[in-house]
Amino acid sequence: MTTIVCFGDTHLCSTDPLNSDRLAAWDQVIAECEVVRPEAWVHAGDVFDSKSTVDDRIAAADRLRRMAAVAPVLVIYGNHCAPRDLDLFGRLSSVHPIIVVPDARVVDLPLATGAMASVFALAYPIKSAFVAAGIAPGDVVAEADRALDVLFMQAAAQLADARMRGRVTFMVGHANIAGSVSSTGQPMIGSEISVSALHLARLGGILKVFGHIHKPQDVFGAVYVGSGCRLSFGEIEEKRYIVARIANDSSYELESRRLMCPKMYHVDATLARTDSKIASADIAGSDVRVRLTYPQQERDAVPAVKERIKKEFSSARRLVIEPVAIPDR
Repeated sequence: MTTIVCFGDTHLCSTDPLNSDRLAAWDQVIAECEVVRPEAWVHAGDVFDSKSTVDDRIAAADRLRRMAAVAPVLVIYGNHCAPRDLDLFGRLSSVHPIIVVPDARVVDLPLATGAMASVFALAYPIKSAFVAAGIAPGDVVAEADRALDVLFMQAAAQLADARMRGRVTFMVGHANIAGSVSSTGQPMIGSEISVSALHLARLGGILKVFGHIHKPQDVFGAVYVGSGCRLSFGEIEEKRYIVARIANDSSYELESRRLMCPKMYHVDATLARTDSKIASADIAGSDVRVRLTYPQQERDAVPAVKERIKKEFSSARRLVIEPVAIPDR
């Protein structure tokens, strides 16, 4: 068995007050899996939340080098990663290589055992690249669907050849998969370039692990590992990373491991002149947002109600109160 540790969507942002949660989740993955001694690590995209700062790059480099001290690391570009923002990590001095993939290709991934794996790496498909190639903006999604089908067919042939040569094979991608849902249950339908069930079927039954959608889920045989910690109040699901064990024939089994990140609660409240309680869950140590709706003519009562809310949620780690006035007319 070949053991691969998969995680992604770390979204480091040194200017975000909750960036420490993102770093702590990444540190948990490393600390727990340094004991497992995987043959490789996979980061499924969106290392950064936006163009990185010096602090972001230092934080990511420190963690990638810790991982590379154990086994090779494969990192792909996500939609939040600025162009060339990850390239420097491929130049870091480390025990094992750190391989950064900015596009779509089959990658030779050396394993800690000295063997070699073949991986179809699919970085986030960017619309502007198709427009730059001369495709009209309105035709990008349809053209991208055909282009992705060709890519998946070519990758399937390359991976099949690799298996014939005794290599372990799998896929890692950062993209929307048609049929996936967001943390709030909203279907991911729109103008985004999407991977389809047909594309995924081209690869057969190998491991296909994806980043991009923050809710962990299985879609047409692919697995979204999910984000490293809760990044918005809509992300109520438990967070995780995956330990994949891949057999020589590229069949696999997955172990989902919980990431210990603070919970986030959104509370809808209305102005009331009673002592009724709002909290209905154990919010100690959690982040809470209370959206307080009130009639505009009752605005004088809002300060007192806000004080009540602060007392009721005093055990929260962080409390945000958003007063929303309903106009009288």
